[in-house]
Amino acid sequence: LITPEGGGLEVDLCVNNRLGLRNSRLLLTYCTKDRRVLYLGRLMKALARGYEIVGTADGCLNSYAFMLMTVYFCVIKKVVPNLQKLPCEKEMVASWDVSFCSDISAVPDGDNDACVASLLLQMLRFYGWEFNWKRDAVCPRQATPGEAVNKFTLLLHWSTTEDQM
Repeated sequence: LITPEGGGLEVDLCVNNRLGLRNSRLLLTYCTKDRRVLYLGRLMKALARGYEIVGTADGCLNSYAFMLMTVYFCVIKKVVPNLQKLPCEKEMVASWDVSFCSDISAVPDGDNDACVASLLLQMLRFYGWEFNWKRDAVCPRQATPGEAVNKFTLLLHWSTTEDQM
């Protein structure tokens, strides 16, 4: 992560990492589809920095993880549809399926028209009191409105998928 002096702009420099590039494009597509995803992600990262709970060196989540939490929340609360579940051309990076609908014009709008402030409060309540951290996983790829992603089922799914490769 590079932060130019006095600029306040953070740049994540990625060399020869096609998976990282594809993940960044996915986040960009969510943020472009609905600007509230961008604003919520920025607010979550700012809160995390303010409370000093961001940074893997300190045993905390990195800023990318806070963006994934934001996307997951926005999908399950119907702010945006799950771009990885919409019809699209299959794309693989190494053995990873990185497919998602990147054609914004083909992506339907979400059903949730709440303002950013309301969504932020809902997201804080969701992760602070409603989300079952012992049982569930934050997995945007598997996110479905109204359904939790069970981390143990997810681990079972990944282990059987790796066996097939």
